[in-house]
Amino acid sequence: MKEKVERYIDESSEILQKYPYLDVYAVTRFNENNASKTYFDAKQIHIGSLLAEISSAIEKGAVIRYRPFEFLIVLFSLTAYFHIVFNSFQKIEPNRVGENQMIATETLLNLLFNGKTKNGTNGP
Repeated sequence: MKEKVERYIDESSEILQKYPYLDVYAVTRFNENNASKTYFDAKQIHIGSLLAEISSAIEKGAVIRYRPFEFLIVLFSLTAYFHIVFNSFQKIEPNRVGENQMIATETLLNLLFNGKTKNGTNGP
C-alpha cells in the first residue's frame, strides 16, 4: 500500500510539474456540466477496489487513524497542497528541487502511514 501511495505522489508530482495548473483546471471542469459525474462513474470500480485495499491496510495496521474514504481525502488534499507550496519553493530554492521533492514525499508518507512527521510532530 505504501509503495502504491508513493508511486501516486511521484507520478502526480511529475504531471503537475509539466502542467502546474492542472488541479485548478480539474476543479473548474468538475464544476461544469456533469464532468465530475462522468469521470467518477467511469472510475467507480477502481475507486471501490482501492477503498477495499485501503481498508485492508488499515486493518493490518499499515495505515492508522483513518477510515478508507478519509485516507483518500487526506491523500488528495495533502498532495494538492504540497504541489501548491512546492511550486513556490522551486522559485525560492531552484537548486534544491530534487532534495525538497524527496523531503516532501517522505513527509507525506510519514503523515499518512505513521501519523507523525520524521521529527515526531503529529500529522492531521
